[in-house]
Amino acid sequence: MMVKCLNSRTDQYEALLELRNTPRQDTGLSPAQMMFGRETRSVLPLVQKKSPRNQKLDARKDCIKKSYDRSDRIKLKLENSQPVYFRHKPDKPWRKGVVTESNDPNCIVTSKDGAQYKRNSEHIRPTSIPVQIRDKSPERTTVQEQPADTHVKEPDQRRSVQNRHAWNQRLHQLQDPGAK
Repeated sequence: MMVKCLNSRTDQYEALLELRNTPRQDTGLSPAQMMFGRETRSVLPLVQKKSPRNQKLDARKDCIKKSYDRSDRIKLKLENSQPVYFRHKPDKPWRKGVVTESNDPNCIVTSKDGAQYKRNSEHIRPTSIPVQIRDKSPERTTVQEQPADTHVKEPDQRRSVQNRHAWNQRLHQLQDPGAK
């Protein structure tokens, strides 16, 4: 074979590669396949046929995929104003809430008391129970509605009045030690 390659001026290493990739009649495997456990690259395109070993590997991969798919959860499609149960903390019980904003896979959930939490869909379970959200904001009053006689003192003024009162009490105690 080497002499033939020299006469035809072709690459002798390519010829050796093709020789090693040629399957034997008795085993059905090439020497390279027997040594490396796979077909090596060659210049000639080969049709991939399933060997018994590849069939076993494919069966094993199918088994693993089937096992994984069994425990894989379906993604939740949460919509705005949908009632849900969500987990506030890992060790705490589930709380009721409403989806305020839904960005896959995260959602902003408003709890019953009006607080907002950003939670992953893993920590959210949809429910059909309606949830009443309590409004936490106080009622607003305008300036005209406030009584005219109430005057709120500034914090510095309040503090100075309290200090003056404390000094007066202390002064009276020093002047008249018997009276309490």
